[in-house]
Amino acid sequence: MADLPIQLFSVNEAQEKFGQILPQDIEESATTLEGNAELKARQYAELSGLPCLADDSGLELVAEPGFPGVHSNRWFSGTDEERCLALLARMQNYQNRKATFQTVLCFYEPKNQQSHFFSAMIYGQIAKEILPGEGFGYDSVFIPDGFSESYAQLGPKKKNEISQRQQALQKFRKYIENIDKSI
Repeated sequence: MADLPIQLFSVNEAQEKFGQILPQDIEESATTLEGNAELKARQYAELSGLPCLADDSGLELVAEPGFPGVHSNRWFSGTDEERCLALLARMQNYQNRKATFQTVLCFYEPKNQQSHFFSAMIYGQIAKEILPGEGFGYDSVFIPDGFSESYAQLGPKKKNEISQRQQALQKFRKYIENIDKSI
């Protein structure tokens, strides 16, 4: 993204650059991934006065439509590893281990109060045990279709080439490359 005609800042970088106090986390109170992404993008845009990009991601089990979905990070209180272990325990007797991972990005332009959404989904399955490596969230249990290793085992470089987040970012990139530079 470094070659785009815009500058992107993390919350921490924006605080340093602009001296603004921005919350590290915004409560995800919407009922959809789109709603949470927009909630965060709008709030950060209103606080900073700048166009903002925010995301929300969710894992969904085919055997339990909607679960954990928008609540992926909140259905079980604990560390990422504890959450993965709870998911594995819940799925202990499941024959169907198929799952999807979806990311929705929202780019909010405060100047014209418009939200633009970019989403992508990847298909895979849930492992029967933790498959450790590098990563966070469900990376140690999600095996993308076409691979025999979990996201965590694939490592950040390979994961970032194939992930749903990367696919959504590529859609955002195309939008930015073609947008009016006046935002």
